[in-house]
Amino acid sequence: MRRNVFEMIVSAFLIGVFLRSFFELSFYTILFLFFLACVFLAYGFFSKQGRERRLFFLIPLFFLCALLGAIRYELSEPHSSVLGQFIGETVILEGTISGEPDRRDTNTVLAVRVDVVQVNQQLLKTRELIRISAPIYPEFLYGDRIRVRGVVEKPENFETDSGRIFDYQSYLAKEGVYYQISRPVITFIEHGQGNPIASYLFQFKHALLASSARVIPDPEHGLLAGLLFGEKHSIGDDFSELFRKSGLVHIVVLSGFNLTIVAYALMYLFSFLPRTLSVGAGGLGILAFTIMTGASATAVRAALMAGIALLAKVTARAYRIKRALFLAALSMILYNPKLLVFDPSFQLSFLATIGLVYFSPFVEKKICFVPERFGLREIVAATLSTQLFVLPLLINLSGTVSLIGIFANIAVLPMIPITMFFGALASFAGLLHTVLATPFGYAAYFLLHYEILAAEFFGNLPLAAVSVPSLPTWVIVLSYLALGAFIYRLYRKKEGRSTLPLPARNFSQSHSN
Repeated sequence: MRRNVFEMIVSAFLIGVFLRSFFELSFYTILFLFFLACVFLAYGFFSKQGRERRLFFLIPLFFLCALLGAIRYELSEPHSSVLGQFIGETVILEGTISGEPDRRDTNTVLAVRVDVVQVNQQLLKTRELIRISAPIYPEFLYGDRIRVRGVVEKPENFETDSGRIFDYQSYLAKEGVYYQISRPVITFIEHGQGNPIASYLFQFKHALLASSARVIPDPEHGLLAGLLFGEKHSIGDDFSELFRKSGLVHIVVLSGFNLTIVAYALMYLFSFLPRTLSVGAGGLGILAFTIMTGASATAVRAALMAGIALLAKVTARAYRIKRALFLAALSMILYNPKLLVFDPSFQLSFLATIGLVYFSPFVEKKICFVPERFGLREIVAATLSTQLFVLPLLINLSGTVSLIGIFANIAVLPMIPITMFFGALASFAGLLHTVLATPFGYAAYFLLHYEILAAEFFGNLPLAAVSVPSLPTWVIVLSYLALGAFIYRLYRKKEGRSTLPLPARNFSQSHSN
């Protein structure tokens, strides 16, 4: 029981955040839960002994942690807004572009941190974020200070191609964005008002992309941009649909798989240094790479887990991947509790990792007929496990299920680390001279071309993906409760043996040298 207290505390906190995401929490509810927890605590302390006493300590602890989760969500809610006073009115505002511009086919989306709002000769100060839908040209950069004139609007939820209603308001709210201007008139004021380190990293990323673009044509270069840096919309809607139908969309966006490859590469690159320096350099490299990619929830989760592995290495502690996963979840939800319910990439990333950590070792033992050569058995086990754990949520989000994803992943995943290696070499060599980048560019091109052909082949197969109706929320909840109960039973059967999943043991052993 003591071994699982940390996981229980984190789970309780997440449950509190989850429930508060759907239900209001009044002051009287807080008092009631606090009183209930205290009653259990007093009863257990004065009336129970031994195991029962521990139980009556853990129950109020669970309630208190859930309560803290609900309170943390409550604190993240906006309580006053300057922009909210002028919905439907024309305003003039000044602010700084606070994130990398999201360039699309027909427009560019800017997140602007507003400093001043002007309405009818009245100047009001604020620090709110607003979403600006700007023309493609002129191009704006992170850290640019701009003046915007337009009508303040509240974002509206919309219906997706699969007939689902996408909660766009909550999706933007997780980033602190509650208002938008759709048809603005924008005036540039000055450059260089953002964080100088982030500005430099964004510039460096664009230099690498420009370097590789000189030796790798599109659409292969668009795929490389997605593999290396998680560039959104880099391969276009048609190819994105093919990758989605073939079950390969996770390689196009920056997933934990991609960032784990980068983390291992950085740790190997600095392995010649003394342990403390190599870990520090690797940690800084992972942090810099995460910032360069826009610090999405998926990238941050993978970066946190890689950082915990580095910390375990420098302190000569065993790396426990289950605990690292819970710690990463706790850190991210403490920072932004809206991620738990309103960020699909966060949800899918953690569910996939849970499947990989908890279920993949058991699957791998059951598929002995799959050869181990080239890591095929591990790929099949990982694909089956992750697909199982994301399936209920994925059905609800997208309305489609890929039936050939496992075969596409077997064909493509072994090539991804090699592709990223040659793509990175081409990018860095191209900074010196295009001639130096050419041989690496050719190698990366052929690999990327193969991966696109694989996506086209599998994505165009009859019944490659099927449409399914939306699942009620209670069905999704019951599905994950059933999966949790199943995993619990599997690990109960392993009592008396090592309870550390196989991936965790391999990871720990690979970092203990």
